[in-house]
Amino acid sequence: MKKLVSLLLAVMLVFAASVSVLADFEQFDEEPSSYIWLKADGTTVPNLTFKVPATVFNNGVVTISARVCFGEDITGEGHAYVNAYSYDDEEQYNQFAHLIIFKDFAASNEDVVVKDENDEESTISPLGKWIDYEFTFDPFNAEYAAGNKNTVVVINDGKATPEMITLGIGFYQATGTVSVANMSVRQNNEVVWSVDFSAGFDLEDEEMMAKVVAIDNITADNEDVNWGVVVPDEELIGGTNIAEDCTCTIVGGNNEGDPKTVGGNDTYCTSLTDGVASPDKEYSSKWFGFLSNNGGARDNAVTEGATKIGKAVIDLGEKQQFSKVRTHVWAAGTSGIGVYDKIIVHVSDDNENWTEVGEMLLGPEGEVYWAETSDNMEPQEARYVMVEYQYLNGVWGFVNEIQVIQDTVVDVSNDESEPASTEPASEPAEESSQGGSTPTTGDAGI
Repeated sequence: MKKLVSLLLAVMLVFAASVSVLADFEQFDEEPSSYIWLKADGTTVPNLTFKVPATVFNNGVVTISARVCFGEDITGEGHAYVNAYSYDDEEQYNQFAHLIIFKDFAASNEDVVVKDENDEESTISPLGKWIDYEFTFDPFNAEYAAGNKNTVVVINDGKATPEMITLGIGFYQATGTVSVANMSVRQNNEVVWSVDFSAGFDLEDEEMMAKVVAIDNITADNEDVNWGVVVPDEELIGGTNIAEDCTCTIVGGNNEGDPKTVGGNDTYCTSLTDGVASPDKEYSSKWFGFLSNNGGARDNAVTEGATKIGKAVIDLGEKQQFSKVRTHVWAAGTSGIGVYDKIIVHVSDDNENWTEVGEMLLGPEGEVYWAETSDNMEPQEARYVMVEYQYLNGVWGFVNEIQVIQDTVVDVSNDESEPASTEPASEPAEESSQGGSTPTTGDAGI
């Protein structure tokens, strides 16, 4: 991509006059819980480019956001970058004649202006800091291609017709490390496309790789050397999550299905049983979004009053015993994301007849937290578990993980001569529920 730079100089004056790059950046003291990193070591230069098809946005201005950290180890005559390009032909990626617009909107060699908690501005180097970058432009603006005498960009009614925006991560005549937590495209204050790395970056993941338009020097052989990912690592204490990798289905709306595909606005889609519970407060696909007022796949039943309801059913595969149910939520109370009023657990053996078995303890408004059933919930034995989310003061209900906790039983017997018990496994559990012992509660979390 950088081989185009010398050709693009003729466009830069027009571009600079036409594009608005937001001057206010937000700096974060802590690194996010998940991100991808690329490292150029002088011999290998990794680059990764995602495609955003024009079908996801409408004629008008778009805003691109990226949370980026340029490493303090970056050196060289050039820089590391996150960039945006727009093409009028999706099949002509990297062909200058079809390029409408370009911009390295995040660069390791450009200072940024940030505001502190008192709203006071200061200019800082981006190296070693996690910063949110934003870039606003109109990919339909034909003037962006006007400086290129070789352009074949088709202009209709004074407008270009973009077929694709690309978002790239890489290096130009530089070595060092660049890390990216997420990238998104917004239009009319609504996220229309996003990518994050909360579940890692698997080169064999067809769903992820379908978003990639170019990948250079990123292979399984150099993973953890020239590239790698950091993902949330949360240890569950005091039990086993038997819901991990189980089938989860969203129910109760006009359309039902896999939360990886039916999340709000087709953007807030993620697995609820993959073991990943990102704590990051981001409007991205790290979260599944129940959507209460937009019809279609994400419109779950609305009860009387202001309470919205979303339901998720987990199939454990067979009847199993468990003592606790937990779910990871963001009760933002802002930007249309509601706060939770109640989260109720139901169980069933046939996925038709349901029994309510308890409510979850809730955390504070505005926070990301684990809601979980109290110690008063009786131990259960069922195949299906339904979590019913009731939320207020927003059109969205955000959640990204559900856990069903089975007590961990440890055999501490040292007497090998003692014959194994032939009693059914269910009998000790029944005794326990009658007060013989206190079941393990796991990670309290609240």
